[in-house]
Amino acid sequence: MVNLTQLLSVGIDAVVTVLEKWGVTGLNINFDFQASENLISRLLMWIYGWMGNYGWTIILFTVVLRLITLPLDFWQKFSMKKNSKIMEEITPIMTKIDKAYGDNVQAANAEKQKIMKKYRYNPAASCLPMLVTMVVFIIMFSGLNNCSSALNIKTYQSIQEAYLRGYYSVITDETKTGVAILDNEGNEILNKDGQPTTLIYYAEWKNNKTTENENEFTTAQVTALNAAYNAVTTEAEYKAKRDAVMIFSESGEGFLWIKSLWRSDNWQKVLPDNATKFASTLSGNKDVSGLTSDVIYDSIYDAFTNPDKYFDTNDPVQAEQLVKAKKSLGYGKGMWNGLLILPVLAIALTWLTTKINGKNQGTVGTGAQLESAQKQQKTMTIIMPVMMGIFALFYSAAFALYLVASNAISILFNLIETPLVNKMAEKTKSVIKNDASYRR
Repeated sequence: MVNLTQLLSVGIDAVVTVLEKWGVTGLNINFDFQASENLISRLLMWIYGWMGNYGWTIILFTVVLRLITLPLDFWQKFSMKKNSKIMEEITPIMTKIDKAYGDNVQAANAEKQKIMKKYRYNPAASCLPMLVTMVVFIIMFSGLNNCSSALNIKTYQSIQEAYLRGYYSVITDETKTGVAILDNEGNEILNKDGQPTTLIYYAEWKNNKTTENENEFTTAQVTALNAAYNAVTTEAEYKAKRDAVMIFSESGEGFLWIKSLWRSDNWQKVLPDNATKFASTLSGNKDVSGLTSDVIYDSIYDAFTNPDKYFDTNDPVQAEQLVKAKKSLGYGKGMWNGLLILPVLAIALTWLTTKINGKNQGTVGTGAQLESAQKQQKTMTIIMPVMMGIFALFYSAAFALYLVASNAISILFNLIETPLVNKMAEKTKSVIKNDASYRR
């Protein structure tokens, strides 16, 4: 019997060599393939090292990121509130200017610009924090997309290796492939050297047959040898597929209802249905030609979509493994990776965040300027949730989780910051009353 410690210590290239001798094809795989990573990927994997769960890792990372940008967020809110207070004070002046200049909008606006400059009303005061927020969003979008790609690759590599080692463990088990095969009459089948034929010997003969040795065995002997060979091959394939499914179940890729954070929280399966589609999800990794093969990928995909076929429910251990595997794969109707919960939450929380931010913005002008600002705010209240919903629906659940966590934290911070901002804004001196040149 193969010792497990010895099996695990065997290099994967040596495993592949044995599998190829057995007749497993399509194994020209680059096992040294390295997924490209960026700073966000490395940070998340470093945090995951001591958190042990990718979902909570993303949430913790989001909290830390929002805490770092909190001063800018507070400054933005205070600047907007202060601007709003100034605008409220100078609105009567703006109204008089509108009346004085009538239809001459250009001249009225020029005069208003002078007033706003005089009383230090700066519409761009809150732009820098907003720009920082946008830059953070873009960095996180790129980072989590890259992280999704890198961890998809690492997870698949571990699944692929588990598959190959599972196959290898059966065909190198001497109790299965190292014993002499008997013919239909119960006699040992001898090879050309007069030695009892084992399946290891037969596999090499079968897959490297030449015109010189093709008649080494009789038709009846080949039939008996093929039956034994096919039985072990099937057992090896079943073991390989069980191991592939179980390594995914233990990978920690899921979070709550989501089966894999690196796939979308929607109707997708945890694995795309072919190697080409899988490669297309790996953004940031230009050449993935050596990552897998169609033969191996298709076999693993089959295991993921038909786990019942490869687990023996009469075996208590395998029956328990099957329950765990089906749960991790979202097995059942559709086998969805997610339940569309994160996209819905992203839309709802983005709408609420945009609504709160618009309310906190306060007065931003008079007349046509105010009307235009209100229209823009109304448009943003529609566009932003839809845009974030699309991101959450079609990109990785990891990014959708970041969006939801970020918006939830933003709403929480708003509840804490708004009273403080209002209190500070109330204490700021009136720009009108402290202007000696101003006359009511």
